[in-house]
Amino acid sequence: MLKTTFLLIAAFLFLTPRGATAAQQPSAGREQKPPAARPNRAAKPAQANKDARADSARFIKGRVTDDAGQPVEDASVFLLPAGTMSAQGSIEALNIRPTSTDNEGKFEIDNVGSGAYSLMAFAPGYITVAGSSIDGGVQRYYRAGEFVAVRLVKGGVIAGTVTNEMGEPMVAARVRAIRVRDAEGRAARMRPSSPDHFMENWRTDDRGQYRIYGLEPGSYVVSTGGRALLSLREDGYWGEAATYYPSSTRDTAIEVRVASGQEMVSIDIRHRGARGYAVSGTVAGGPASSAQSAIIVSLLQASNGANEAMTFIPSMLPTRSFAFYGLADGDYYLTAMAPEEKASASVSTPRRVKIKGGDVTGLELVLAPLGSMAGRVSVEALDRESKPECKTARKTTMDEFILLARRDTKGDRPTAFLPFEFLPFSMDSVPSDKGAFMIANLEPARYHIETRLPDEALYVRAVALEGAASNQKGAGPQNGIRLKQGERVTGLVITVAEGASGLAGKVTASNKDQPLPARLRAHLIPAEPEFATDNLRYREAAVDGEGAFTFSNVAPGRYRIIAREVQDSEINDGAPRPIAWDEQARELLRLQAESSGAIVELQPCQRVKGHALRFPPAAK
Repeated sequence: MLKTTFLLIAAFLFLTPRGATAAQQPSAGREQKPPAARPNRAAKPAQANKDARADSARFIKGRVTDDAGQPVEDASVFLLPAGTMSAQGSIEALNIRPTSTDNEGKFEIDNVGSGAYSLMAFAPGYITVAGSSIDGGVQRYYRAGEFVAVRLVKGGVIAGTVTNEMGEPMVAARVRAIRVRDAEGRAARMRPSSPDHFMENWRTDDRGQYRIYGLEPGSYVVSTGGRALLSLREDGYWGEAATYYPSSTRDTAIEVRVASGQEMVSIDIRHRGARGYAVSGTVAGGPASSAQSAIIVSLLQASNGANEAMTFIPSMLPTRSFAFYGLADGDYYLTAMAPEEKASASVSTPRRVKIKGGDVTGLELVLAPLGSMAGRVSVEALDRESKPECKTARKTTMDEFILLARRDTKGDRPTAFLPFEFLPFSMDSVPSDKGAFMIANLEPARYHIETRLPDEALYVRAVALEGAASNQKGAGPQNGIRLKQGERVTGLVITVAEGASGLAGKVTASNKDQPLPARLRAHLIPAEPEFATDNLRYREAAVDGEGAFTFSNVAPGRYRIIAREVQDSEINDGAPRPIAWDEQARELLRLQAESSGAIVELQPCQRVKGHALRFPPAAK
């Protein structure tokens, strides 16, 4: 599985554009198309096309536009099958489908098989708008026959000049921008949005000038010197400690705030020329040596989890030693990870390292296997006497069901760095044709099983653990599953049923003179007492800027419905932590809903539209 991860990283790095348009420098793996021709469509007889599409729509179409609604020409578009992270084999076997947009921003990918797919779009200088491919930290999926609208916006720019201690321009000096706060000022982890950001491939020119583009909105610290995150060759500055804008150490650096499309110029750095220090050690444990595998060792900044540097150790080397150079004083976390061909990876417990005026040597990182969860998915069909509208709209296959183990981040600790954290899509799994599944590479933590269902007529009725294993005290849909280091939980049963309901509506302000809060979520809370502790019956949905919200794949029943403002403490880099995951918060939410008095009753297969919801709710 992790062999697949390395291949995906390679695809992400080398199959996307790197600072040049396709007309200037075509990227490997991108199709070259003649003018006015749609990408990825070879000439075929008209009758053959008609016959091929007679049975089903085996294509995914879409359009990529910018923030002004104008087409983005020659954007790279990638289609990846769900469950890719569970695959084995070469890049070709992964069925990564690259193409590019035409002069109208349109793309089409033919011969799409059954199953669900994630889609990514890249263009130099642009960033993806949240919601087009990832919605609030949750990956979106598409299926054959769908149209995908992707919106890219211009990223921010930081530019300036780097000079040495004498004020002379530094040529080919590496420059790095690390995002430390998001657009709303909350602490954020660095999430590379392009291969250039992954490789830290930004250098000054012969005038000492640099320009970093395609930055997400937020606040950055900008540095020069030191090693790149993933350096394949050394340069003249790699042994020196990084200097931060304007001429500072990390703890006194001035943050640079950038908005979408904004250019922050004259961010000039005067290099201090301070000596950097080294961190070195060895890695023990892990899988048996293999000529085709490598151990990844990474160094993370303790303050915000940003990755300072990475290195690879061929696992067949007997010493398994590593070293990082050019590091400044500060606190770091050091972790190691090794892949296994047919099992979960092995990782080391994050080790805190403090550098203060000298090298840190003799460290040992001990690898231990990650955990996994396995089980089966079953689908309960409605009886033959049910109304036609209660049946699924189309025949679905098991490879269209998406399963995720979502980590509960409450009281989170620094995690081991895993290479797929850099990839712009989620870890997922799909069942076999008989419903069997496995979700691997899980760190010790509490997890909740989430699903992405292929049809709005389906809902998750139950998530259970066969045999109520003694090592899973309190396991169940209401509490999640606590996974120990290297533990392999089996016997999970996910029961999906037909007859789901749906509800859509709009939130309006109770006081017309006051606008709605910027962050609202709508909540469905079960009104039947027997479901009060079942978090599968607690649903929440984001409220957009117009006040609209949608619930789908809802279990039929009686619900109370309210809208509430999302607090800053609930936000992290991913989606908000669901209220139902916390027993005390869930009880408070239920009490608040009972006082509002708003109840909806959803019948099997019913789709309620236009529901009016007031904020704040009127308390009894």
